[in-house]
Amino acid sequence: MPTFDTRRPCRRAAAPLHERHADGTARQLTKRIKPASILFQRTLTSSRFTLTTVSVFAVVIWLAHMLATCSTADHLPYASLDQLRACLQSGTLLSMPAALLACGICVYLAAELNNAFSLLRVTSRTISSTLFLLVTGMASLHTIDAAHVVLACSVIGFFPLLSCYQRTDRRLMVFLAALSMGLTSCVQPAFAWMLPFLWIYLILLQAFSFRAILASLFGLITPWWLYAAGAFYTDQLPAFLAHAGEALQWTHPDYTTVTLQQAIPLATTLLVQLIGSVDYLLHKHLDRTRTRAFYNVILLHAALLWCWMIIRPQDIDHTLPAAMLCAAIAGGHFLALSHGRVQNIISIALALLLAASGIATLFL
Repeated sequence: MPTFDTRRPCRRAAAPLHERHADGTARQLTKRIKPASILFQRTLTSSRFTLTTVSVFAVVIWLAHMLATCSTADHLPYASLDQLRACLQSGTLLSMPAALLACGICVYLAAELNNAFSLLRVTSRTISSTLFLLVTGMASLHTIDAAHVVLACSVIGFFPLLSCYQRTDRRLMVFLAALSMGLTSCVQPAFAWMLPFLWIYLILLQAFSFRAILASLFGLITPWWLYAAGAFYTDQLPAFLAHAGEALQWTHPDYTTVTLQQAIPLATTLLVQLIGSVDYLLHKHLDRTRTRAFYNVILLHAALLWCWMIIRPQDIDHTLPAAMLCAAIAGGHFLALSHGRVQNIISIALALLLAASGIATLFL
């Protein structure tokens, strides 16, 4: 019976590329090699450590801003123990960490929003990272403020709203989406006028019905009903009526009230929104129909917020955080899914601009 040698024969050493392949194939393989900058962008957008790196950067900026705020001597780059003790007594040392925690929770919710509705075609943390850099560049968000309520309600409100896609029977989700809008209007009463646009969002999501209108009305009224009950119980009903009456007060826009601390994050957010929106509109055919419906709602909401800030510049501090969320979603879509040479240059410049806007808060 014949025997066979089952041992694997020794392989010869791999010949050089020009000896093993023809010249034409070698040139073709050489052309497939991506530049190092494009490979760096892909690694940056797809790495799981991107959000961690951005978080460390944001914490450093927050701490530096806190120490700069506590320091009252212009010739000292640091705060003394007496100044830190005074800041602790005034609440500054507690307000800034609380603001950082609130922004961190909103960034986490933005990451979960991406995971829940697959806003990106790839696994990436660019949406949450972009949002963290944007809120870091807004100095008014470094201390706890009502704007954090607007940001949190904006992120939370997208969960029930987007879950209504092609479902006309999810009246509870419509109620919750309107409830988040009602909580936002308690901070800035004029936001209550945005309710009709919620019905337009439902039409874009193919979830509009007459019962959805009733559910949204109840959702908007519920926070105000609780607010009025609390004001009546604490004998602050006149203050409540005066606050609610701000929704009917409309004045001519005064752009001279916009400060440099508002102009820098405003311009940065607008640039991120424009770049992300244009890139999405050019490549939206690559996304699924469901994802395109989501982005149509998000981009329309962003356009509404920017029109709102143009009409009412006095509401920038409360409106801009919500616009930052929409800009982060559009900008994250661009950073994660664009790989051309021109897009690579824009992505690197955009990342440097976001980092510079955060550093600029230390000098304003």
